[in-house]
Amino acid sequence: MKVFCFFSSEKKTLLFCFFEASLHPSVILPTLALLLPLLAAGCAADNAAPGQCKLGHLTDLPLLRSNIMLTPASLDDRPATMMLDTGGAVTIITKRAADRLRLAMQDTGRSISGVGGAQTLYAVQAGSFRIGQLHGTDLMLGASDIGIGPHDSEIDGIFGADFLSDYDVDFDLPEGKLRLFKVFSGCDTPSAHLDGPLYLAPFEASTFPDDKRPHVRVVIDGVPLDAIVDSGAQRSAIYRDAARRIGLRLEDLTTDRHYHAIGVGSEARDEVRHIMAPIRIGEVTIAHLPVGIIDQHSTDGVDMLLGLDFFTHVHVWLAFHARTLIMQYPPRPSPRLPEE
Repeated sequence: MKVFCFFSSEKKTLLFCFFEASLHPSVILPTLALLLPLLAAGCAADNAAPGQCKLGHLTDLPLLRSNIMLTPASLDDRPATMMLDTGGAVTIITKRAADRLRLAMQDTGRSISGVGGAQTLYAVQAGSFRIGQLHGTDLMLGASDIGIGPHDSEIDGIFGADFLSDYDVDFDLPEGKLRLFKVFSGCDTPSAHLDGPLYLAPFEASTFPDDKRPHVRVVIDGVPLDAIVDSGAQRSAIYRDAARRIGLRLEDLTTDRHYHAIGVGSEARDEVRHIMAPIRIGEVTIAHLPVGIIDQHSTDGVDMLLGLDFFTHVHVWLAFHARTLIMQYPPRPSPRLPEE
């Protein structure tokens, strides 16, 4: 029998504990997704009158770069650098990080897929874990190869949607941080604590029942597309088949710049950067956004990824509890963080 406990280090209070009777190495437990599933004693909700929206501010995660969402963490009391990736379905660390931390890897018999192809998924167990003001013990994680291009060597893993979807997440780029909140009560129509005009776009259902990534409906040239708000993608992208539905074929875009798209997996895919027709998300329309057309068929039914360039056009609040994308448009200007 193992016990998992999580604390607020700022308040020095126990948030909650749960028990797991069996941790078979061939099963990836959704441990991180269980962070704070209940109202937590010791986390103070924002002051609000009865019946108004009450949000508990849990922690701030500082962003180390402006062009990729990295934040410091620790595994087994050793420092780690993790990417905050709402486009990643699961929370995993790299095989390189597992070796550095001397965490034994067990083959799960499963694989994960991304732009770079399919990779074997392993299970590892960390004795302790910390992110921001939250920490716990005896955590089961996935481990695999992650391709992040030039940043690959400095990234130890990603926090995926299985972890982040347990919170309301404010991508506060003007302050250089990601803020985690827990809803306490009265937030059927969240206000998101943002100033200025706010626009809402409901999450769309995924074709996979366990998919917790934030899917939203976007429209380009009158064609509806399934897009994921993907904080792990440095640039927005559209898959080849979806591009054809809006009248774009790779073989016709001979004057556009060509790049390589890199993601989970070991392969690089050809990508053509094209200035899109206006992209509509709910009531927000973004014009002149360069979008990469990836020469690959989508393996999970997703048509498009809204990457970090989208986050510079709107201030994003992902209200996972209400399954809603909240957009402050236009956003406040962001200070420049280091890119290298």
